[in-house]
Amino acid sequence: MKQTTLSNDAIFALVDQHIFGFEPTCHGPCQDWFLRGHQEIYKCQQCGAEIVGEIPQKLPDQHPRRIPEYRLEQLLQKVKHLSPEQQKRVVVGLLADVSSENWSITTVLAHLLITINARQLAIAMLWALGVLSEQEQSHE
Repeated sequence: MKQTTLSNDAIFALVDQHIFGFEPTCHGPCQDWFLRGHQEIYKCQQCGAEIVGEIPQKLPDQHPRRIPEYRLEQLLQKVKHLSPEQQKRVVVGLLADVSSENWSITTVLAHLLITINARQLAIAMLWALGVLSEQEQSHE
């Protein structure tokens, strides 16, 4: 099976669709496209236009989806009220949602590291697994 190499913007779109429920469109202020299937084909939700390869226009640097703290905060808010065991299931489930059938776990983690840095990911996972208390997590 062909391994697909995704651009950073494709990763953002894929993560956003699965985790945060964003629906990118090439007609919005960010001029974003979403990934269709496991190929490097991007399709506009609004007009149906398709392109292959790199996304033609990039998100502006100041867009919230470019800010790692925003993504981490969204994840933490999603699991904050759950028990540690439930938090662990949610985090593992989110990892599974972002992956596709032909991605290894290391590939999934590598792609997640594109969206939040390694230290933030480690803090989020330790907190979700119950290793860090909420107070310790907030001091990090």
